[in-house]
Amino acid sequence: MTHYEKRFARATLDLPRRNPADAAEREEILRSLRASLGVREEWLPEVKILGQGEERAHGGYRVQRLRATTWPGCHTAAHLYLPEREGVVPLVLIVCGHAAGGEQAES
Repeated sequence: MTHYEKRFARATLDLPRRNPADAAEREEILRSLRASLGVREEWLPEVKILGQGEERAHGGYRVQRLRATTWPGCHTAAHLYLPEREGVVPLVLIVCGHAAGGEQAES
């Protein structure tokens, strides 16, 4: 075991055990994460869903075009891939861009 691995293992022993399924503990996890990353609440955008754009069918799946805004004048778009079969399937969401006048978000 390297020196770094030993230090990391020692540090993880001191971490509190938190259950993300518990609302209070989940909030503490988020608070701790924001503090360690230096994130301020005012930096977090308010995502407003503008709705679903076109939807296209392909062989075995559909693609929905989603649109939203974050800050005033800042648009974003994403493509959500939806399989046409039942059961457990992977989630695929491709975020296309995020900028003032968002290229795909406004068309």
